[in-house]
Amino acid sequence: MDFYLEYGTDVHQVKTLLEEIALNDTRILNDPKPFYGLAQLSENGVHVAAHVWVKTPDFVKVQFDFNQAVYDVFKANHIEFKKV
Repeated sequence: MDFYLEYGTDVHQVKTLLEEIALNDTRILNDPKPFYGLAQLSENGVHVAAHVWVKTPDFVKVQFDFNQAVYDVFKANHIEFKKV
């Protein structure tokens, strides 16, 4: 899953928050291990990616739930998405 954020965003905090969200969702598999990182720097902002694995039947629901959790957690932590 991809998230586009403003320059100046604390990417280390973002990675920690993404990891916490994933750890709280038992449908996200631990093997292979999820990973999160700064995928790209562009003129429009920073692109952070979260790569998690789930069982096939859970994919769509986890994607929706993970995105909702990211939105809520980022908002609570004053992390703003970049308008692309």
